[in-house]
Amino acid sequence: MAGTIPQDFIDELILRTDIVELVDSYIPLKKAGTNFTCCCPFHQEKTPSFNVIPHKQFFYCFGCGVSGNAIKFLMMFLHLPFPEAVKNIADKLGVPLPTDQQTNELSLSSQLQAILNQINNFYIKSLYQRPAIVIDYVKKRQLNKQVIDEFQLGYAPPDWQNLQKIFPQSLKLLIEAGMIIPKEQKNRYFDRFRNRLMFPLHNRQGKLIGFGGRVLDDQQKPKYMNSPETVLFHKQKELYGLYQVINKNPKPEFIIVVEGYMDVISLFQYGLPYAVATMGTASSHYHLQTLHKYTDNIVFCFDGDAAGRQAAWRALENALPLYNQMANIKFLLLPDAHDPDSYIRTFGADAFKNEILNAQSLHAYFAHEICKQFAKSGTQKLILELQKYLQHLDDGPGKELIYQEIAKLTRLESYRIAQWVNQPHTIQTQQAVKTTTPMRLAMALLIQNPPLHQQINSVLIEEIQTLYPEPMGMLLKTILNFPEIKTASLVEHFRDHYYFEAFNKLAVFEHQIQENQQASSLSQIIEFLIKQSMTDAIDELMQRLKKEGLDAEDKIRLQELLQKRQIQKT
Repeated sequence: MAGTIPQDFIDELILRTDIVELVDSYIPLKKAGTNFTCCCPFHQEKTPSFNVIPHKQFFYCFGCGVSGNAIKFLMMFLHLPFPEAVKNIADKLGVPLPTDQQTNELSLSSQLQAILNQINNFYIKSLYQRPAIVIDYVKKRQLNKQVIDEFQLGYAPPDWQNLQKIFPQSLKLLIEAGMIIPKEQKNRYFDRFRNRLMFPLHNRQGKLIGFGGRVLDDQQKPKYMNSPETVLFHKQKELYGLYQVINKNPKPEFIIVVEGYMDVISLFQYGLPYAVATMGTASSHYHLQTLHKYTDNIVFCFDGDAAGRQAAWRALENALPLYNQMANIKFLLLPDAHDPDSYIRTFGADAFKNEILNAQSLHAYFAHEICKQFAKSGTQKLILELQKYLQHLDDGPGKELIYQEIAKLTRLESYRIAQWVNQPHTIQTQQAVKTTTPMRLAMALLIQNPPLHQQINSVLIEEIQTLYPEPMGMLLKTILNFPEIKTASLVEHFRDHYYFEAFNKLAVFEHQIQENQQASSLSQIIEFLIKQSMTDAIDELMQRLKKEGLDAEDKIRLQELLQKRQIQKT
């Protein structure tokens, strides 16, 4: 449901609306094959690139990339909020808007937040009962009561069934929240978090959405653990500590992005309440755009070891496409053997502030790293590497700064570097491959032709939903719940969701697969994704087995995966 308007009402409106007739009532359309076209009303152009696609009830502009259904068109063309756009279409069809039906039943999200808050209170109370193992860890980390209270740190006791005993009537919610895990035996569960220091995870509004946990006994594995993805918790969207940062200062001078929750807390305790951490993922475009709403200055701070450098480079790769709009992105790699937590406790806040002031700009860090690796191999090798990162980026101040920095390091003219980088090269083919990943292609096929799922083995459908709950699982769940759904309505179901814009783009993605081959192609892709997931899981568990060992649960899981792979080979 979007807002207070029932989703089935919205679906019915989209189904009954002729998008060609609607758009043509505002801007004249011309027929072009099976579609209709005109000059885009949302950007300046001389050659028509705005297409209306009747069989999908969708529009798409090849010039500026805007796309959507009838509701989206009215929202953009008439500058209407969503409810007004729905009302506009309903009025055209002569359909009255449904009245809001008040209900006393809380939504699932509200129920989950309520149970998470109660669990958080239990964890906080458990910490203040001062078990020796917690006291030792708090002393070791030099945490004071103020910062413990500020971040609502807690303790999950070692018992396997704490939460079931405390909330016996809420098993379904505990499962939905990912706080308890089913055992193989029916109706048996165990707590996800046991004998861990607990970090409640909040969204920007301060609402509790999940938990992170760190072991207190280093023999316990894994060392760090987060809640799984739920209707509340989407780790790609959230940043640990952001609520505390903007609560202290809605417009901070800068925000520091670190890797660990303890880094955030230590910096806060030492008078630097400007740090956030990702939740077990690399920094994404979404993270950067979120931070840019609050500050113009973003500093990525990583450990100086090999792992820290790899993390810094991943962050840089994600930041590059946004650098023209966000020119003040910097990178700080701390001395070896130090993370932000250990550095500030060893050298103090002033020393850390000085490191921040001397952080490298993105263009300087990028140029130095690229030249360090490739400049000695000759100009051609350097340019080929630059093309991989820069050829597809729009021209702008950020890109120009990179050229100037590389010119300083190589004694080449910056304008000549730009010319070479922008020359057509096979990198364009590589980018095309990158944009057509198996997962992207599978979702494009399903969004553009939802009935395709009926031709896929139900076992494969069930397995891919389990392995990839987001976004593939969500997409399939909606299609299975609404067997007759069309592209425009399918995308509309995700209006309030993180993936809405991505699904909009996939609805018009040109995949070049003939209609009579789409079912077999989709089936093959799903089989590949399932095998790939299993291979990745085995590799990850084997790596952990070598480095730090596995607990009993993971050993069983590894054994099951190896057996399953062997069966598939025979």
